[in-house]
Amino acid sequence: MEKEEILAKAQKENKKKDLADFEATSLGCYWGACASMILAGIFMALSIILTGKNNAGFMAVAFIAEAFIFWVKFIKLHKKHELVIAILYSLLTIACIVLHIIMLVDTSTIL
Repeated sequence: MEKEEILAKAQKENKKKDLADFEATSLGCYWGACASMILAGIFMALSIILTGKNNAGFMAVAFIAEAFIFWVKFIKLHKKHELVIAILYSLLTIACIVLHIIMLVDTSTIL
């Protein structure tokens, strides 16, 4: 079999999807989510150190990214583990949003 025939057969099987691109995107999403969690943690720690107030909004942004990743994984793979993690990250997101809103209301000059 010629090189071109093998390539054509592989493309037909993969329906013209580039598996290397898919793998790179998946890896990028994973490391992007990790980086957002780290950066949000640093921002939150700096907020606590410099202002004495907890800005949970930073963590809400990081947690929602993780929640969506695990929700998509659960929908695609139907694994209970992914569902449990998705629910936990969703609850953490909601808790951080509530804490952030409470902090905003407490420090508001209009309310």
